Amino acid sequence: MISNAAMKSAAQTVGLMLLVMLACTGCPNAKKAGEPKQKSLHARPSDPWKNDPAAVRPTAPDDISPVSVMFINGETVTAEEILRPVRKELEERAAVMPLEPYQRYLVDAVGSRIRAEARERLLYQAASKDITEQEWEQFDKFVDTRVRETINEQHQGRQTRYEKSLADKGVSLEQDRQRLRRELVIQRYLYQNVGRRITNPTRRELWQYYQDHLDEMTRPARREMFLIEVPKDAPLEAVTAANGEKVQLDAKTAITMARSELIAGTEFAEVAQKYSAGLHAAEGGPWGMVARDSVRERWQPAVDALFQLESGQVSDTIETDEAYFIVRCGKIDSGEPPDFETIQPQLVERYREAMFNRLVEELVADLHSRAVIQPANLGRFLRGVVESAPMPSPLPPMP
Repeated sequence: MISNAAMKSAAQTVGLMLLVMLACTGCPNAKKAGEPKQKSLHARPSDPWKNDPAAVRPTAPDDISPVSVMFINGETVTAEEILRPVRKELEERAAVMPLEPYQRYLVDAVGSRIRAEARERLLYQAASKDITEQEWEQFDKFVDTRVRETINEQHQGRQTRYEKSLADKGVSLEQDRQRLRRELVIQRYLYQNVGRRITNPTRRELWQYYQDHLDEMTRPARREMFLIEVPKDAPLEAVTAANGEKVQLDAKTAITMARSELIAGTEFAEVAQKYSAGLHAAEGGPWGMVARDSVRERWQPAVDALFQLESGQVSDTIETDEAYFIVRCGKIDSGEPPDFETIQPQLVERYREAMFNRLVEELVADLHSRAVIQPANLGRFLRGVVESAPMPSPLPPMP
């Protein structure tokens, strides 16, 4: 069990962060009369507490007694409902992770689940208000179709297998049907209130979007790397010297002989197969396309040298504390930005998706601003869920 002190700290910090993230989607006073509407496509609803940290502190900082139920407009959300979709993963991590890293992971996972559940409940409550009895019947027919498709496609047409797979996750057939129904109701609601408002961008808007997101759409510069690696602490196989004798090499001698053969014109792949003891040595040392910071620290000096070479060039010997390297540069991808005219269809889709996400955020912000969510200090519910989650087994006592 996580200690009270550690849990108190987690609830006060991550719990309050959760409160901010959940509530930052809007409040009645977040937007004053006369303020201009947000113009940026990705502008998020303003956080009313961003510049007032005291406003998010619980009225009684020491009162973080756990509760196992959260209320959203009077509707209950239990700790088990939060944990059910992630319980199996938490059990697996609890079995292998040390206490402190698992504690951090657990609090993050629970916080994400609470935010997602609150968002879904708000949307579903709003979406359900005006649905007629006939429409509910239609939704049930859609659910029946989805269930049959799942049984046929994933469970060889056997409902018993489907129900068993649900039971393994702690979910009943009716609970799964409710989930599907809720998803369909929310999808229709979002289409009616958001989807119909999505428009294609003008050319000027598309150009501005392209400029704003150019960095993330530009691939990093990459080069094809071929590598000879001779670890200093690994035993090396004997090689055949020029006189035909078998010679047991140390790392320094091996990399020197490899460099000499490359200078003499021997193919890089052949030399790598003969002398390298690193990754991909048997294939001749190919690493594929490599970006500057895409490898672990051990191989970073080799990558640094790679980016100093032109295509076809071979480096001098590179020495580190752990190994000797020789690098050959193959193809070069400069990572130039995509052409605006060429990627316009993809840009339009990205633009529309970004507009949809922004409008959904604004909708949830409005719903949240009018919602009653309890407890007021969500750190209490966070702690209640965490205390119900799987925990690492205590270490056995020392003999």
